[in-house]
Amino acid sequence: MTEINQDRAKRRGPLPLDDPRTHSVNVRLNDEELALLDSKKGGMARAEWLRCAALDKLPISIPALNREAYTEIGRIGSNLNQVAKALNIDPSSRTWEEIVALLKSVRGALLGVKL
Repeated sequence: MTEINQDRAKRRGPLPLDDPRTHSVNVRLNDEELALLDSKKGGMARAEWLRCAALDKLPISIPALNREAYTEIGRIGSNLNQVAKALNIDPSSRTWEEIVALLKSVRGALLGVKL
């Protein structure tokens, strides 16, 4: 199996051995329809996308803005975990005022993320 096929198998799982796909369907598209299909399919193969669309099993598309927001929230969460780890190792290393200031900066960063 190629690397791409292995990745696909991990995402969607292998086909059941007792139910192989043995039927083939041909579709004819004009240039405009083909361009629309290609714009919607993303990284999927055309046949795979058409099959998933027909079976109402299309993967959820996450808008770029949401991906950026998720990435930023992940960074903020990582910073918060580092603060918690430092406090757990040596609770006396920070004053309550410093802790509150750090938490306020995390809160501000979270509110500043554009969703």
